Amino acid sequence: MAGALQPEAGPPLLPTPELTWDELESFLDSLLERLQRLPGANPRLTSSYRHGRRGDDQEGIDHYGTYDDGSTSTWQCRARESLGSAAIKEIVRETEVEADRHVIVFVRRAGAPARKEMREHTGWEIWDQRDLTNKVRSLPTHEARALLDAHFGGGVRRIVLPAADSDAFIGLDDHFGPLLTQGRIFHHRTDLLGRSDVLGQLSEALRAC
Repeated sequence: MAGALQPEAGPPLLPTPELTWDELESFLDSLLERLQRLPGANPRLTSSYRHGRRGDDQEGIDHYGTYDDGSTSTWQCRARESLGSAAIKEIVRETEVEADRHVIVFVRRAGAPARKEMREHTGWEIWDQRDLTNKVRSLPTHEARALLDAHFGGGVRRIVLPAADSDAFIGLDDHFGPLLTQGRIFHHRTDLLGRSDVLGQLSEALRAC
């Protein structure tokens, strides 16, 4: 688990440079899952999955996703020291999967040469260290809390999240988890009875958010 914050003028950035490739892919997996529940996103990511395992022929990508407008995207993890123009050209050339968007997920801050090279490739973009930090901050507090605690620890989360009271926002799994444990006399494992019409309306309203 990564834990040392990166020196930065302004709000601190996530310590993504400390992540291994496997840790970066796991973090991205969790981030994409939570972006599917991001209120007001347009277009909204509706599904994403890992495109195979290490050692498979992944066709040059690590994740594949679909948005609610029918568009598609790929993500490729790059846990390396640098990302220059030549490396970007190689990544674009080796990507075999067609999609409307292609994202290079880079653990460090992308420099001007990398950003300039990306402008030469329509539909391509970089999510670098700063972008990843901002995407986490855009999540609802309880989602960002769970994500950061799992991958970086509570110490990093308390510094990175702008909400000083992020400790007060506990996710549903953390709150109800103990009440779902087998063997408890008082628990919440039984099915809900009644008001199915009201629950249906609530579910529809939440999905429409």
